[in-house]
Amino acid sequence: MDDLRRHYEQHPYPRYPLLASLRRKDVKHLSLADLWQRHNGRELPQELRRILVAGCGSFAPYPFSLANPACQITALDLSQASIKRARLHCLLHLRFNVDFILGDLLDPSVATGPFGLIDAYGVLHHLPDPLAGLMALKQRLTHNGLLRVMLYSHGARRGTEAARRALRRLGITDVASLEALYDRLPKGSRLARRLAETPEGNTDHGLADAFLHPQVTTYRVAQLAGLVAKSGLELLTFCHPNALSDPCQEWQRLAGLEENGTLDDNYVLLLRNATPAPQRSPAARNR
Repeated sequence: MDDLRRHYEQHPYPRYPLLASLRRKDVKHLSLADLWQRHNGRELPQELRRILVAGCGSFAPYPFSLANPACQITALDLSQASIKRARLHCLLHLRFNVDFILGDLLDPSVATGPFGLIDAYGVLHHLPDPLAGLMALKQRLTHNGLLRVMLYSHGARRGTEAARRALRRLGITDVASLEALYDRLPKGSRLARRLAETPEGNTDHGLADAFLHPQVTTYRVAQLAGLVAKSGLELLTFCHPNALSDPCQEWQRLAGLEENGTLDDNYVLLLRNATPAPQRSPAARNR
């Protein structure tokens, strides 16, 4: 985890302008009250109006705060630089219902639950053991609590991972060396095209996140299904672009796209902790 921490201390991500703002209607899909009502069929209890943004980076606490003004939000990250920028973004936009915590999501003593909603968008695939991270988040969820995750698909990352392997063989480990290499590359080469076509490839933090990250796991469809099954979490729906509303049909669609080489999106899943809360003994209840 030290490599991961150092990476984000040097390259906080994403690096949106501090004055970049959103409208509440733009973040309605992040509303815990709406998600709870839709997937649990009842109003969200007051005591569960708690949200954990795990691996919050430098921006995510702001849209979650905007979407959930009546909730208490905990923003957790390994990187002091990311926490500092995320806090500043919230303050500049008058968002005050966020607690910022510097720490490791694998540490059960940090950001303790229960939470009604946990968001881990683009986080677990950067851990040495993504399943351990998923289980650590599950332990913080209340019964019927919701967990949104984004994970890299093998198809969407195929070209980027090929470029990462090439850069490792060339000994490229920093943005300055990467940019110098790009200037020397034949403009029609596969590596030059990949660097040029990458979103945010014109920024240091974008290049670092895409090509120089110390830990990346990608998932084929069957591997993703295995991860979900091992977690014991219930898959409610997929949230990525063009996803079908029925999860079974979406699994089939994804498998078909993967088979013909046209799976170009990463996976976004909404999961639920269906594990019943431990029953307290009569003696414990009477204390």
